[in-house]
Amino acid sequence: MDKPTLVTGANGHLGYNICRLLVERGEPVRAMIRATADPKPLEALGVSIVRGDILDAAAAAAAVEGTRRVHHTAAGFLMWAKDPQKDIIRPSVEGTRNVVEAAAKAGVEKLVYTSTTGTMGFSLTPDRLVDETHTIESPHTYYVRGKVAAEQEAYKVAAKTGLALCSTRGSSSDLASSSSPSPCGRSPTS
Repeated sequence: MDKPTLVTGANGHLGYNICRLLVERGEPVRAMIRATADPKPLEALGVSIVRGDILDAAAAAAAVEGTRRVHHTAAGFLMWAKDPQKDIIRPSVEGTRNVVEAAAKAGVEKLVYTSTTGTMGFSLTPDRLVDETHTIESPHTYYVRGKVAAEQEAYKVAAKTGLALCSTRGSSSDLASSSSPSPCGRSPTS
């Protein structure tokens, strides 16, 4: 049997859809979700479910062990918090470090890190192009600050360990099929 692909944050908007698409392609999937997450939508897909928190290095290592690839989508999609360092930035950076280090140690083929277009920033003038090589200098939300720091940490660990890593920088998503709609895909009254 083929080694599964691990999807962290599998109960989230993007993670669920990655699981769904991998299953549709006939690939075995291991879905990592927190202990408090509802597994029913993922169970309906027939994926293997592992419970754990990416802030727990041992849980991340156990989830990654025996997988071929990793899609790291787990992140707190929060724009504000009473303690943004603890609730937004730390989970992004430390959680990402735990997953990337575990993937490198387990010898996975490749890790796809899910970032955000917010990490690139934008150009204030039309004559200056901004692409994936650009990093925003002054992130405007704690979420983007966390994602910038986590993406930098992911590439730092990958460079140190030799892990094949790439990142995707998606924008607000509103996929047609989802177990839980993204806050960006909801109207203000829903």
